Amino acid sequence: MFYGEFVQGVDARGRLVAPQAFRADLANGLVITRGLDGCLLVYPASRWDEVANAVSRLPLTRSVARAFTRLLLGGASSQTLDAQGRFTLPAPLRRYARLDTNAVIVGTGDHLEIWGDAAWSRMTEDLTENGSDIAETLGSLGFALS
Repeated sequence: MFYGEFVQGVDARGRLVAPQAFRADLANGLVITRGLDGCLLVYPASRWDEVANAVSRLPLTRSVARAFTRLLLGGASSQTLDAQGRFTLPAPLRRYARLDTNAVIVGTGDHLEIWGDAAWSRMTEDLTENGSDIAETLGSLGFALS
């Protein structure tokens, strides 16, 4: 399970160091792709097949399914960690997430999100301002923390 928030530098070659806490789960490879809200998603290679298969089962007769398939699968890139725990963020994905010198890596359960500094700042401000409404909506869907 991935959790926590880490700020890491993106080097001139587009490489990002995986936080030490996540390296064991990413040791057998990872897949990076475009995510929602302007972030990137990172899945361990072992989990990616499940994600890709689920997306592949969406009905291609629906435009929203085709769009989501393009978003998630079209931008996907398989990567491995190097000896220093780094992986490469391909240029199109860096542009999509507006990543320059710093990235915020956020653990979100079964995957990671990678955000540009400014976008993550806006997201956390929104979460802070709307946290009660979010919790109330989730409660109406049957979610409750005990």
